[in-house]
Amino acid sequence: MSARRWPPLALASILAAVTVLACGGASTPVAEPTAPTAATPASSPATPARTATAMPATAPTVTNTPAPATPVPAVAVETVAAEPPAIALVPAFPGLPELERPVAMLEAPGRDLFLIALQDGRVLALPRDGPWGNPRTVHDQRERTRRDGNEQGLLSIALDPDFARNGYVYAWYSVRGGADVTRLARFTATGEGASFAFDAASELAILEIEQPYPNHNGGTILFGPDGMLYLGVGDGGAGGDPHGHGQNPRTLLGTVVRIDVRGATADAPYAIPPDNPFRDRDDARPEVWAYGLRNPWRMSFDRETGLLWAGDVGQN
Repeated sequence: MSARRWPPLALASILAAVTVLACGGASTPVAEPTAPTAATPASSPATPARTATAMPATAPTVTNTPAPATPVPAVAVETVAAEPPAIALVPAFPGLPELERPVAMLEAPGRDLFLIALQDGRVLALPRDGPWGNPRTVHDQRERTRRDGNEQGLLSIALDPDFARNGYVYAWYSVRGGADVTRLARFTATGEGASFAFDAASELAILEIEQPYPNHNGGTILFGPDGMLYLGVGDGGAGGDPHGHGQNPRTLLGTVVRIDVRGATADAPYAIPPDNPFRDRDDARPEVWAYGLRNPWRMSFDRETGLLWAGDVGQN
């Protein structure tokens, strides 16, 4: 078989491999590169080595055996319709009358009920499996709830992690009368089925925050995977946070509060978790878990990662 002429790139590869061996590299044989498939004229002389590195007098002979053809599977081409299919809105609760300003909906474990909070201060109950045409009022605190401003009222409710046993329900609402104050309170729900209701006389005030304006009062109550209560509090309102509350951890306005309400009493309504970031600081409130917010209206914990997501209303 006649000698082949190696292109510069292939020759350089061989030189590099042989140089490694000559410089004390491992003694394991180095695989020869695959020769190019294109044939060269029979009269082409072999290319001599161009360096002092030991090289064979002629290029190695390589037998080119073509690889067997691999069948290519047929590819199905999806035909895209010119117009997307129509989208229909299906009522989740057929027959449910229109509700004015619902702000939260929760499932009451162990009660087969859904609870819907309305901004005016009521909580309605729906049977889990229907019928839903006649929601029943299980809590009515309109007489104690301030609704002067567009963003005031009953703003959030949450169920205790041990609700099935203790019946505790937490509410965040604007208090009627006197100064503008938003209150975190705990109620106890009792009864089953048609007798299920909140006990209005069981209210325990956990935390109160004075509000300078009737907007951006928060907020969401929810319990984290750690069992702590988290509360989103707005910066107090007006335009552009004129008092700088969002950048001031000495106030609870413009923050996410994190407290421990297990075993709450009138004398000790909550405790500060030992790992709160500002617990041991003199220049911040120990209840603060995060600050720098405008109005964290809704929040939710990611069930897989445990991260807290906040929908902050912002300014513009």
